[in-house]
Amino acid sequence: MAYSFLPSLPFVRDTQGDLASDQSEFEGDVGGVIRLDEDTDLELRYTRSREQESGDLLETVIQDEQMGDPPSVTQSPSSLDIDSRQDLLELGFSTEPGDSVVLDLGLEWAREDLATQEIVEGVTTRFFDGTLDEFGAEGAVSVDLGRSFGASLSGGHVRRPTESSAPGVQYLFADDRSDYAELEGRWRPSGHATLSARTRYEHLESDAFDSNGEVVRHGLSLSSASGQDWSWNGSFVYRTFDREAKTNALFFDPSTGTTLVPALATFEGIERTISASTAYEVTSAFAPRASATASLANGDSSFDYYTGSIALPWKFSKDLEVGIEVLYLDFEGEGLLAGADYDALVLELYVRKGFEGRFPR
Repeated sequence: MAYSFLPSLPFVRDTQGDLASDQSEFEGDVGGVIRLDEDTDLELRYTRSREQESGDLLETVIQDEQMGDPPSVTQSPSSLDIDSRQDLLELGFSTEPGDSVVLDLGLEWAREDLATQEIVEGVTTRFFDGTLDEFGAEGAVSVDLGRSFGASLSGGHVRRPTESSAPGVQYLFADDRSDYAELEGRWRPSGHATLSARTRYEHLESDAFDSNGEVVRHGLSLSSASGQDWSWNGSFVYRTFDREAKTNALFFDPSTGTTLVPALATFEGIERTISASTAYEVTSAFAPRASATASLANGDSSFDYYTGSIALPWKFSKDLEVGIEVLYLDFEGEGLLAGADYDALVLELYVRKGFEGRFPR
């Protein structure tokens, strides 16, 4: 509901919506592992999925100018239809060329046949009917440097279509690309504790938004288990963001009118995150756990974000877990995010079913 800010022209406006929607999803997959030799496995998996969604919205706007006349009523019908079919092919390769060396490779290719249409008051405002392709590849080499030390080096490339910000009735898609390299070192001072350090560099390019940038991540983590019942984990992550995008600035001059001038928008920021979690195994099926996280960010966007949770899970089998979790969230923004503060207390009842797989993610 909206009110006029001009005392001489008061009005009351109310917007209502009536939505009817229908959605259906289907997914099936088939795959298997081929043992090439004692130390080498080849895994193939094919996934077929389909998603259909349709919705009709009737928006009603009632405006009363409070001048004695009856309120005016305006109705605007709109509809949205989406039909998506996706084929996903995954290939995984794992081998141990030496007693202390493990090599993992993964390839992923997906094709989506997408048809979507949005109609407002009988006029097609947005539509797309075509095919979108996505590709990803990554590899990792892990080496054990003695009984207490280990290291791994990994990298990958992903190319996926993203909706462009270009105006128009037809949806336009362009490629987003990301490349990353990561180095990790591990130290096991005892049989119950592991200390690891990780550095990751990621380069991002977007043809859809004409932007590029990089994200650098440094992290330390420590995990420990006291006997067979009690375990805990802690980590610290330091991330830097540096991105830029080409855009246009609009200037207005009463003598010449409006002018579009090419400009460059930049974003820089630093985020620090501390997290800790603990679990106690009462029985093999019941192991309560608790966790807490604090994220502090500053730069072009500044905020403090805190979370805490307590979970009471019950395992019926290796891959099936049912439980209850209480989660607390607290977000405190600064500067441009000052008006986005919120906190929430969430109670979740969940069922989790796991599926084994060896593809790198």
